[in-house]
Amino acid sequence: MSCTSIIEQNNKTVAFLKAQDFASAVIASSSALTSHYALENSRNAVGGKSAGGCSLDKCMLLSEVDDNETMEDTDTTFIYKHGILLHPSVTEFNSITSILVFNTALAHHLAAETNCHSSTATGTMLHRARRLYELAYDSQKLDSNLLFQFAVINNIAVVEQRIANNTTLSPQCFEYLMSVLMVLVDRGCVMRLRHVRGFLHNVILTTEVAAAA
Repeated sequence: MSCTSIIEQNNKTVAFLKAQDFASAVIASSSALTSHYALENSRNAVGGKSAGGCSLDKCMLLSEVDDNETMEDTDTTFIYKHGILLHPSVTEFNSITSILVFNTALAHHLAAETNCHSSTATGTMLHRARRLYELAYDSQKLDSNLLFQFAVINNIAVVEQRIANNTTLSPQCFEYLMSVLMVLVDRGCVMRLRHVRGFLHNVILTTEVAAAA
């Protein structure tokens, strides 16, 4: 599969996620990721090298955000549900890898959240999603990509919450995400804040649980 085909497959994944066809999203994202690694291995074998840089946050902002969608499911913890589009101009290996891995993690995560699988299958998908999110986080220096950092850490925390059957995010994750949110506010990152405004509901949930305790 060529780089162009991998990008097309990734962007199909984003469309499947938006349509809530999570089974197709898992297949498409996994195929794109596998092909990406195979292509890079073949390039390395002949001395090829990826070039070009990319802001992960800019790729995330390519997707339009429905304000109503970011505030839906107000009885549950906020999940960053937006797949990340790849533009053909993105050629740097680590950037492409981070996006493909994140989308694959998200596909598994949301497939598990549909609750149409056995408990064993759901647990398997959640553990796979967590590992993939961790890989996405580890593959980049994220200081300049606060939105990507926020989305990955938030979703890892939500997966761990589901696995452990807790009602709120861990205090460490919550405090870290709040600090990132405050940085976005201080910098006036309006578009980035639109992507994560649903997280404010997590603030309410955590405050209510703390008050009850």
